[in-house]
Amino acid sequence: MTENSITIDKNIYESLQRENKYLKDKLQHTEQILQLAIDNVPHSVFWKDRNSVYLGCNRNFAEDAGINKPEDIVGKSDYDLPWTQEEADDYRKCDRYVMDNGIPQANMIETQVQADGNLFWVDTSKIPLRDNQGNVVGILGIYENITERKQLEESLKILEREQFVRSIYDGMEHNIFVIDINPDGELICVGINSFGLRMIGLSNDQVVGKSLEELFGIEAAAGIHLKCQQCIESSTAITYEESLRLQGQEIWLLTTLNPIKDNQGKIYRLVGTTFNITERKQAEEKLKASQHFIQRVADSSPNILYIYDIEEQRNIYANQEVALILGYSTQEIQNWANEILFKIIHPEDLGKIMSQQRLVIAAADGDILELEYRIKDSHGDYHWLFDRQTVFSRQIDGSVKQFLGVATDITKRKLAEIEAQQKAIELEKTLQNCNKLKLN
Repeated sequence: MTENSITIDKNIYESLQRENKYLKDKLQHTEQILQLAIDNVPHSVFWKDRNSVYLGCNRNFAEDAGINKPEDIVGKSDYDLPWTQEEADDYRKCDRYVMDNGIPQANMIETQVQADGNLFWVDTSKIPLRDNQGNVVGILGIYENITERKQLEESLKILEREQFVRSIYDGMEHNIFVIDINPDGELICVGINSFGLRMIGLSNDQVVGKSLEELFGIEAAAGIHLKCQQCIESSTAITYEESLRLQGQEIWLLTTLNPIKDNQGKIYRLVGTTFNITERKQAEEKLKASQHFIQRVADSSPNILYIYDIEEQRNIYANQEVALILGYSTQEIQNWANEILFKIIHPEDLGKIMSQQRLVIAAADGDILELEYRIKDSHGDYHWLFDRQTVFSRQIDGSVKQFLGVATDITKRKLAEIEAQQKAIELEKTLQNCNKLKLN
């Protein structure tokens, strides 16, 4: 080989070397530009071969995976990354579906991922990579970190739930309130609904953050404190009636307290509901006064007053004359139920009593049915009673359910009548005997 040919070969070699270096530098520069471009994509990007081995990724993906440099992910699989076993299995399954079917899948995964100890939500799309012959040789993955969006969605859901609860809370036609228990045991009102504010005549600012003493005064607050303490000690809901003076008026309330516990099981809050039962209490007081008046009138009557229930076949009421005249207590008569007729009614008068009940059942309102019968007292002696009975109440279908009886003890009169009858009979016999003697 001549010196000239060696020189030419050397020049060619050096030229090829320079060309090769130029191409390497250009390729490296292109790769750097491409990596830089991919790193500036706002989403996380990665690409894998057919075996789901990572060939590269951008910086966003590396950071999400807890890896310092994108190049450090090359050659790793999902099982080498800080995903859970279940997450890695799901990713591998999705890779296989895209590569086997050659179909791009958009938004195919929305999941919560744990990487480097942090939880975040991702929305992933995967695209099959093809060679010049159209064969799938890998997969390109793009996923968006949607943690902020999911957190916003959760915040909106919480806000919607709070608004929904608030609408119910304020729409209730009874008082709902919340009391916090301070470490020193002080009870502070931290919430009350609109109905409660109207009931006590204060604004929300005048109530929230105030102690019970500030809201109700020392004396009333002491009673509320006792009930709150009872709820705390029993660690269960309690219900009770209480009377408070609100806006210058005495108000009766039916109150329920529910204890709320923290994660350690300590009661830190009480949620209460109150129903205004003032009208009911007033009605009860009026009823008691009316019943007391009626009872006094009934007990001052010299007659036996009673109410008999035909359906239950027993006496449901009797005044104190039953005890004074017959020696039986009201409880004894009620306990006898339908046996009362056979216990104290004279056997010869049972038929009249049963017939009278049939007449009462067929009677109109206001009809008075009268009857005389004998009844045995607690000593075994019989008394004659004159009884006036009338319909007291009816069933929904109009049938008679109960009748009222007013019975007068006519024993003395009946005994006098019997004695007079006997004397009349004896006199008649005497006259008949006298007439016979005269004829003889």
